[in-house]
Amino acid sequence: NHTISNFTIQNQSNFIIQGSIQACGFFSFLFETAEIHNLTLNNVTIQDEMSKGDQDDFFMFSCGVLCGFERKTNISNCNITNCKIDIAYSNTSSILMLFIGGLFGVVYNSASTNTIITNCNVINTSIKITCNSDILSCYVCGLFAINPLSESKTQLINSSFIGNITFDNTDGIN
Repeated sequence: NHTISNFTIQNQSNFIIQGSIQACGFFSFLFETAEIHNLTLNNVTIQDEMSKGDQDDFFMFSCGVLCGFERKTNISNCNITNCKIDIAYSNTSSILMLFIGGLFGVVYNSASTNTIITNCNVINTSIKITCNSDILSCYVCGLFAINPLSESKTQLINSSFIGNITFDNTDGIN
C-alpha cells in the first residue's frame, strides 16, 4: 500500500489540456488499460477560480482527486481521505461541460471499453462548485460523473462516498 499526503493542486495553469479537454487531479488523464492499485491520497486540496478571459477555449473541464479524465482503466483498493475540491467559475463562455468527482472527474467510455472500480472509497471529502449559468452542463458526484455523451460500461464494486457536495449557482438560474 502507498499513501501520498498533504499536497495542493491549484490554478488552471497547472491543469493539463489535451485537445479541447482540461483535466486536473493526481493524474490528469488515465487512458486504456491503465491500472492503479493500493493507493491512498490523503489531505489533498484542489482549488481553482476562473473568470472570462482567464483561460483558453476548451469544451470540457474535469476534475477528481485521483484523476480528472478516465477511460478504460482498472482501479482497486484506492482511498481518497480528508480531501477538498473547491472550483469557482464565472462568465466562462468557453466551457460547456464541467465534471467534478471525488475519485474521477469523468468516466468516458465507449461501447467497446470498460472501466472497473473495486474497493475504492472517498471519505471525509468535500466538493464545492461555484458557477453561473454560462456553464451549459455541470455534473458533480461523490465518486465520479459519467459523460452522458459516452456509452459507459463501468463496473462499480464495493465502493463508497462519505462527504459533502455543495453547488452554488451565482446567478440563481438552475
